[in-house]
Amino acid sequence: TEFTADKARDGNKTDRPSRWATNQNVSNPTITFNLGVMRRVQSVVIYWENNNPIRWHVQTSTNGQTWDTQATFTEKLTPATAPIQTVNFEEAVNAQYVRVWIENYQGDWNNVSMYELEVYQEESEIVVTPAMVAQQLAETLAIEDGKVVMEGTVPAGYEASFRANYEQLVAADGTIYRPLVDTQAMISVMVTRTSDGATGFCDQTMTIPGAHTANKGNEKPGVIPELTEWYSTEEQKGKTFTLTSASRIVAGNDLLDVAEELKQDIQDLFGLELPIVASGAQAGDIQLVLADAASCPGFDEETYTMAVTGTVVLTAIDATGVYWGTRSVLQALKLSGDMTIAQGTAKDYPEFSTRGFMLDVGRKPFSMEMLQQVVKNM
Repeated sequence: TEFTADKARDGNKTDRPSRWATNQNVSNPTITFNLGVMRRVQSVVIYWENNNPIRWHVQTSTNGQTWDTQATFTEKLTPATAPIQTVNFEEAVNAQYVRVWIENYQGDWNNVSMYELEVYQEESEIVVTPAMVAQQLAETLAIEDGKVVMEGTVPAGYEASFRANYEQLVAADGTIYRPLVDTQAMISVMVTRTSDGATGFCDQTMTIPGAHTANKGNEKPGVIPELTEWYSTEEQKGKTFTLTSASRIVAGNDLLDVAEELKQDIQDLFGLELPIVASGAQAGDIQLVLADAASCPGFDEETYTMAVTGTVVLTAIDATGVYWGTRSVLQALKLSGDMTIAQGTAKDYPEFSTRGFMLDVGRKPFSMEMLQQVVKNM
């Protein structure tokens, strides 16, 4: 490799070209610091470039042949230890050589790499990084009065905030929109050091209490994308909604475009020509509802609920959400094999507002009809 060991002692702690790195899949790699003469050593500071090490040792030697282990680590680096790891020995030792031996490692690019290896004769202060502060704060996340809160104190010189992977579940201000069942949310804490703008992140998984602990009835329909939330009661277990020639689409004027497209799709998929009516939903019908935002806290334009009983009721605050609901209904009906949907309630929303899909038309031709169908499905 061109990333030779001398680059780990050149004083450059941030530039990737100036780092020590092994080739991929090297067995038992080591990097050794020759101090030139015997010295007292009590700490090392490692500036890691990746977090691939799983088991590694910091060792010292007086002759470069026999080694004394001063510290052993057996877990992957975390934001609290990477990219800067401070290792203080239990006591100072005499040594001319200090090495890091990586006994085991694993990563997508399977090698070991560090920016810098520093050796000190006294204990070293723990180098505080934004990532370390982020992990410390993430460990203080809690739920109080219907909100996710960060109980820890942000140190002077830092700014901190957090966001959930689903803001339809936990808003930017921490407000919890109660899910159907207990749901795992990923809360990402971001910390910025005000002096130089350096940032660090730490993700923390939290259980958001739902209206129910867990699903009790039917399994959720297997559609793509997977429904985000689902709950079915014990009484609903084994029961289904069935689409028949007597079914209707119930929609007001504000959702006629969505209703017309649903009508055409049902005819194309199942050969049924269903009428569109303005009101009076009954068993076997699919009802489309555009609700007021105030009655649906936490909804964005793509969020919808799908309540499946003897009817299917799709509710959203925007036509986009209702439309996504019709896509789930069509998939569930088709995949069932008998035009049925398991009874229960779904609340569905995307994790990302911007999503993408790539078709490599340079290597395989696709018809315009196929491209239009892909866009429609997305």
